[in-house]
Amino acid sequence: MPEPSVKGLLLDFPRTAVREALEQGRLTQEQLELRLDARSLEILDRKPEPSLWYPITCHEALVTLADELNNTGGSDVARDRGREVMTRLLQAEHLNRIVCEARRRGERAGSLVIALPRMLMNFGDWKTSGGLDDLVVEASDVAPLHEPMRFGFEGSMEALIEHLGGEKVEVWSDRPTPDTIVFRLHR
Repeated sequence: MPEPSVKGLLLDFPRTAVREALEQGRLTQEQLELRLDARSLEILDRKPEPSLWYPITCHEALVTLADELNNTGGSDVARDRGREVMTRLLQAEHLNRIVCEARRRGERAGSLVIALPRMLMNFGDWKTSGGLDDLVVEASDVAPLHEPMRFGFEGSMEALIEHLGGEKVEVWSDRPTPDTIVFRLHR
């Protein structure tokens, strides 16, 4: 099985935040080298390609460091970040065309919601039940998915469902086992 990885697109925020802290003198190169492994340091030095795979351990290390440096950790911040990323993605012509075409074909909201994690991660098995009113997404084989990313998916799901249905929603999740996350829509 390949190393659990995420697309380089997800590394943009934490990489930028850590580099800014370094440039502003809130972090020294020596401190950085003590905190991050060689692969994470390489990501800081060379901008990741959005469509290539990078170890999720690097993503987690960079997100954790960025949140510590900016005092921005927590589920609400991660949820807002996920919502912001999805809103930007929906403004991209290509993704918007995909969403519109899927709606035209009558695809269920659940299939669109789980398309995002399937695109961005090379691990996990994502299944849905229900529709826009009672959607449940169960993700299994997701032990490598760290908590800030889990909360980020809540926000991105909210933004996508609101885009599809036009109403404000909330998505909350729980982790009944280390390897399973269940996301539920609340109106």
